[in-house]
Amino acid sequence: MAFPNLVLVLGLVGIFGPGLPQLVMALMMVQWVYYARMFRNMVVSLKERNFITAARVSGSSQWQIIRRHMIPNILPPIVVIGTLEMGWAIMDISAMSFLGLGIQPPTPEWGAMVNEGKQFIRNHPQLMLYPGLLIVVVVATFNILGEALSERFGVKRGF
Repeated sequence: MAFPNLVLVLGLVGIFGPGLPQLVMALMMVQWVYYARMFRNMVVSLKERNFITAARVSGSSQWQIIRRHMIPNILPPIVVIGTLEMGWAIMDISAMSFLGLGIQPPTPEWGAMVNEGKQFIRNHPQLMLYPGLLIVVVVATFNILGEALSERFGVKRGF
């Protein structure tokens, strides 16, 4: 977890080869540790709460406790984390495509469009500007959505 994620993804995509399935696999291999740690921390902190103890004492089975108490209390933070992390995923995919290791032409992808437009920056800057602005707008939209969901569900920073 101390090693930069993008460098690990770059190495894995270099081993697997370019393309969307390889990029998604590399991102999943690198990011699963973060999500597993967050999920585990949420479950451990929730297990200590009084209503879980009360459910256990009242005779509820483990599956009932998971279904009725754990999942409803863990789902909102996971949704918030998912929306906030979607921006990072888009940035990572765009960065890999910019480097030529992500989604391959003829499939359109904003990072690849920015890369292809850089040779025309003096004559036609819009070839780089529009895909770059769309990356910024979509990532900002996911961050705003994540913040709104965080406020709506009452999820605190640090999850």
